[in-house]
Amino acid sequence: AVVPTAERAKITLTNAGLGPAVIRGFRWTLDGKSKDQLKVQNFSDLTRLLDIGSGIVYEFPLREDVIGAGSVVTAVSVPVGTYTPARAAQIRAAFGRLRFEVDYASLYDESPTTYVWVGSKSHPQELAALDDELKG
Repeated sequence: AVVPTAERAKITLTNAGLGPAVIRGFRWTLDGKSKDQLKVQNFSDLTRLLDIGSGIVYEFPLREDVIGAGSVVTAVSVPVGTYTPARAAQIRAAFGRLRFEVDYASLYDESPTTYVWVGSKSHPQELAALDDELKG
């Protein structure tokens, strides 16, 4: 989900299941390219490629992290700063370029399931509404 607040816009992952989810893997792509294809060495490189300014916080879930039922994990958060329509458009455009794949399993199931979040396709209504919501 895209979650704007007065200070930060966030991409969050929610465990909507009945029990804990164990992260088995997490991958992201930017414009359809993997970290290796982009030659990204660290999050500073990703920030530069997103062209969204400084202050981005990355909290991608790690392998074997456990996310409790009903828990929300922030994958990426961006400071909004002073609201302008251009800033909202910049955040919307950056989020639209990202894709996350999270492999997870319940504590009781060994076969992982993959959840895919595609910024430009999975939640277009959230990205389209980001401008209005950031105005507060």
